[in-house]
Amino acid sequence: MIEKLHDQLILELKLNERSNTIFVLSSILLNLIILAVNSGLSTSDDADKFIIMALFALLMLAYSAIAIVGIRRGSGIRSKIISGLMQMYRDREVDRYYDQSLADSYSQRYRLLIMAIAATGAVSLAVPFLSAVLM
Repeated sequence: MIEKLHDQLILELKLNERSNTIFVLSSILLNLIILAVNSGLSTSDDADKFIIMALFALLMLAYSAIAIVGIRRGSGIRSKIISGLMQMYRDREVDRYYDQSLADSYSQRYRLLIMAIAATGAVSLAVPFLSAVLM
């Protein structure tokens, strides 16, 4: 029974990681697409360009916020699963084989992923608008 529970927890970790990967990659990709589209719009003479650019910027902000919330929740889920696994390992007296600093490095990793989303989002927001204003 313990082996099945262990396998289920490992599967949950893998699914959690896949979800986080999808959030990060899709958010960064969307940010880069919006950067390209808004940069193209910023050079046009169309009077409505700022409205269109603002709508894309709102989309980017909304999706980035959703991705960040998803990553934070994923981080919490990972912590709970790791906590359960560690208790299981302590009960079986095999906890000495898991380095607790691995869990700490995951927290740092999640912060870095959020910073990557925020940085690409800031660039995709600032560059086109600055370009449109300065031209």
